[in-house]
Amino acid sequence: MAAARALDPAHPKYAEVVYDALDGCQRALYTLGRRDEGLAVRAEMLAVGRTRAESSGDGEVWGLSPWAIGLLEEGRYAEAADVLSESVARGRRRGPREGELAWTFLQWTAALDGAGRTDEALTAMAELAAMEAAEAENGGGPRACRLYVLIRYAQMLDDGLRHADATAVRSGGGEKVERIPGLVLGRPVLHVRRRQRATGGRTTPPARRHRRPPLVARRQGAVLRDP
Repeated sequence: MAAARALDPAHPKYAEVVYDALDGCQRALYTLGRRDEGLAVRAEMLAVGRTRAESSGDGEVWGLSPWAIGLLEEGRYAEAADVLSESVARGRRRGPREGELAWTFLQWTAALDGAGRTDEALTAMAELAAMEAAEAENGGGPRACRLYVLIRYAQMLDDGLRHADATAVRSGGGEKVERIPGLVLGRPVLHVRRRQRATGGRTTPPARRHRRPPLVARRQGAVLRDP
């Protein structure tokens, strides 16, 4: 960290070098179980990301997702929802990006649901389902992600005792979405927390920040088993 901070702030790679160093630091802290310190480092990562976004003018803020996931892990769902709301707003302007926006939406709905903001979570999921349907019409987006969104949306409607709406979502998916071989669903918020503990809070470094796994279902409570 000291070497990264010693770099001239005017250097074109300053933000990336410092962000990478902070990312490595927070991973080590999470691995050691020093979660409070790791979360504090993630807050610093976000500060670096905001400063870089302002100076670059591209509007892309590094560190929003790691900070939001850290908040989710600690049960700070309302704060996570606000951070992810910003991520979604920025993502809408950029477009789907091979599932990246869908993944952010799923994180957001998980945070809203965890915060007890059920109506907002359902509204967000409805928007995501519509977005996935539009992508499907254009031949884009991974099928597994689309099916997972439909299943999760229907589950949320059922939880809200809106059974007729849930049935309509399932039947409107164009296929039997409740019985997909190898697809196992879990609760989104709990899955985020388990996964981060298992990986030591690992986050995506700047050089690969747009490269999300194509199957969003893998990262939001659904697991696709190999045959």
